[in-house]
Amino acid sequence: MLVMKFGGTSVGSPKMIRVVGEIVQENKEEHVVVVSAMNGMTDTLIKAANLASKRDKTYLDVFNSIKEKHSSTMQELFNENFEEVLNLLDELQNILQSIFILGELSKKALDTIVSFGERMNARIVSKYLQSIKVKSIPIDATNFIITDGNFGNALPIYEESEIRAKKIFQRLFKDKITPVITGFIGSDKEGNTTTLGRSGSDFSATIVGKLLDAKEVWIWTDADGVMTGDPRIVKEAVPLKELSFNETAELSYYGAKVLHSRALLPVLDKKIPIRILNTFNRSFEGTVIWDRELPDGSAKAITAIKGLTLLNIQGKGMLGLQGIFNRVFLSSEKSTTTPLMVTQASSEQNICIIVKSEEGENFLKALKEEFKYELKEHLIEEISQKKNIAIVSVVGAGMKGTPGIAGKVFSTLGRFNINVIAIAQGSSEYNISFAIKESDVNLALNSLHAELGLASKKEVKTLNIFQFGVGSIGKRVSELILKNRENVEKISGIRIKYIGIQRKNAFAFGEEIEKILSEGAFDFKEKGKIKEGFLLNMPKNTVFVDVTDSEELLDTLLKLKEKGYAIVTSNKKNFTQELSKFKALAGYKLLGYETTVGASLPIIKTIRELLLTGDEVYKIEMLPSGILSFAFERIKKGEGILRVIEEAYSKGFIESNPIEDLKGFDMLRKATILARILDFEDNYDFVPFVKSNSLEEFKEIELKGFENRIAELNKEGIVFPVCEVLKEETKIYLRAFPENSPWAELKNGENLFLIYTKRYGETPIRIQGIGAGREITAMGVLNDIIQIGERL
Repeated sequence: MLVMKFGGTSVGSPKMIRVVGEIVQENKEEHVVVVSAMNGMTDTLIKAANLASKRDKTYLDVFNSIKEKHSSTMQELFNENFEEVLNLLDELQNILQSIFILGELSKKALDTIVSFGERMNARIVSKYLQSIKVKSIPIDATNFIITDGNFGNALPIYEESEIRAKKIFQRLFKDKITPVITGFIGSDKEGNTTTLGRSGSDFSATIVGKLLDAKEVWIWTDADGVMTGDPRIVKEAVPLKELSFNETAELSYYGAKVLHSRALLPVLDKKIPIRILNTFNRSFEGTVIWDRELPDGSAKAITAIKGLTLLNIQGKGMLGLQGIFNRVFLSSEKSTTTPLMVTQASSEQNICIIVKSEEGENFLKALKEEFKYELKEHLIEEISQKKNIAIVSVVGAGMKGTPGIAGKVFSTLGRFNINVIAIAQGSSEYNISFAIKESDVNLALNSLHAELGLASKKEVKTLNIFQFGVGSIGKRVSELILKNRENVEKISGIRIKYIGIQRKNAFAFGEEIEKILSEGAFDFKEKGKIKEGFLLNMPKNTVFVDVTDSEELLDTLLKLKEKGYAIVTSNKKNFTQELSKFKALAGYKLLGYETTVGASLPIIKTIRELLLTGDEVYKIEMLPSGILSFAFERIKKGEGILRVIEEAYSKGFIESNPIEDLKGFDMLRKATILARILDFEDNYDFVPFVKSNSLEEFKEIELKGFENRIAELNKEGIVFPVCEVLKEETKIYLRAFPENSPWAELKNGENLFLIYTKRYGETPIRIQGIGAGREITAMGVLNDIIQIGERL
């Protein structure tokens, strides 16, 4: 036998009631149906009752909306209003009128009023089933679910309820009648209507399941089962195929919209599975909740409760003070407060209690009254409260006995700059719960959901990118990241997310970044530069990417380094200023700067690996300039230098100002970086190849002489600019090479690095390839970002 419960959205309109009819018709097993009120109806009934108790005549307007909702539903389904529902509407109106006259509303009266939502809807749904040839009758749960007298939050008395249920349902099952039972309500032993707490129809369904020894309880709702996170906050939340009773209890307790918090209690002893299904997606298998646990070593879901207050009892005199917890819980009982989390510092000088915000003030008064002597004598220094707190809970049976999950949780929070106020983990190890500021909840849920791999069962590490510069390289870096980040996440488990961009005199930050990047429009609204103090307080998983050509960022980068942030840069000028600043930055383990020398060629990486394995580099011969390689290779074929520069620009070999390359300054910076990495002398034998400061000046003054000079050198062989990085000094000059040398093989703007080491003697390590240009440099920057991400 099945119990099928339909929530408010599933029976909230004529259209959905017809869907319920189809579901019931399709199911051939013996079953009962439990229904909620139409969605929003319970709140509307409470509103009418409250207005009536205040003698506000507008309660009639609210009542009329209730009447109109049910009347229009009946008209659409049956083309008439039938008497049973009309009689209930008349009864409801009379009760509301009595409350209006008396001007008071008891909990008992309120339970009676809110019961009308389920009572009317059960009759409408049953009538519809009859209309499609399903034998059915409505059953008020007040006839068999007997509860205590705790109005508004009653608990069932099972022994009496079971006796009554069997008398009613045995006959109905024998006659193949489908009962449509009111959810949410019962009655006490005196026959007064009671309710089981908000969303209590889930509770009703499992109570019925227990009383009738159901095979399963199906909860039909508007979601694809239980999700790994709240889909309104965590957009990547996915349905879970199964949960254990214990996992579900933890999720329900800590705020997940899974089930009524007490709905598990009736089915536990009989181990009756609960299946969460979607009325709007009937083919989806949903989530089954049962007594089986899968110890897969991972978390399953994450949830949060907002709207909480933390009360803090502290004082040095608390050390060894006997009975303090008993008195705390006595205070909670006196103030009708339910603590959601209680933690104590190991020093015994501090106790934190977290409660719902609406209970905070009363609880605070009760605590101060209970400990007034200790406060007076300064044994307790203060009892304070902190509002706008939330509890986040990571849940999963697989966490039990699995090391590292707590570390992963709290290291993730740390990298996102989320401060943890209090922590609790029960000995069952089914959950890790912690308190944070309510304003941090969305960030915490999304970051943990991703980094614990809850959506894909593959852990994902999020990297926030703050980028300096949107010039030719900067734009290409952002384009590459947008194009490739799904693939990067799939392969490496690293999720790249932009959170800020600074250009020369404007910046963008936050949610607008994704839109700016997707549109390719870099006209930022915020003018000026973002404050350095703001940068120094970014989440710890932020990678700062400098793709500028500026000398002004170095001091900022050094400060970011001191704060432990990762840095990726293609800006050579960061490494060619004072030697002390080079040493402060270049040795940083969370620095990626491969592109400052070889773009995407692994020059720095190769040199570092040689040094780490005990080898000694004694010389590097190199041409580390794509534009000069391209230009001189074309010049030897007789092409003019200006035409070659234009072609080099069109091919993307030129990153910024070509005169910098023609002078040899770009080569000098790269040579300086390598010399400093090798701890060689900071001595340079270098005369700029040209003296002009612009292409126009070069064309007018130096062009002819430069071409003649190259032509003379070409008589001795193939001419290329070359750097020789030696221990005593670094030389940069034009040199003619024989036809059989490696230099003669250079083509299409290739760079060449010949690295001579003690281990390999006169046979150099040769690294050759395209090592310049927007595309290649951008690829190198992205590669550095990914490698940094793997280290974080």
